Amino acid sequence: MWYPTVSTGAYLSRLILREVFHFCSLRAGPNAHFSIRRVALRIAAEIKQRHPALAGFIALPPGKTWQDIEQEYFSQYKGVLC
Repeated sequence: MWYPTVSTGAYLSRLILREVFHFCSLRAGPNAHFSIRRVALRIAAEIKQRHPALAGFIALPPGKTWQDIEQEYFSQYKGVLC
C-alpha cells in the first residue's frame, strides 16, 4: 500500500485581502499543481459563500471546481490516511 508523504493536519495562515485575491487567481489556473489548485478554489468558494460582494473581484479561470479536483485526484485515498 502506498501512502503519500504529506501531513493531513490543518494549516492556519493569515492573509490580507489583496494576497488572497492574488493567491486564488494565480494558483487556481490550469497550469498550477492540482493539490494547490484545490486549495485556491476552495478558498475562493468560501469567500463567495461568506462575502458575495467581494467574490466578484477574484479573477478565477474557467474550468473545474474544487469538488471536481477532489473527486478526480483525492477520492481514491478517502479513509486511507485517517
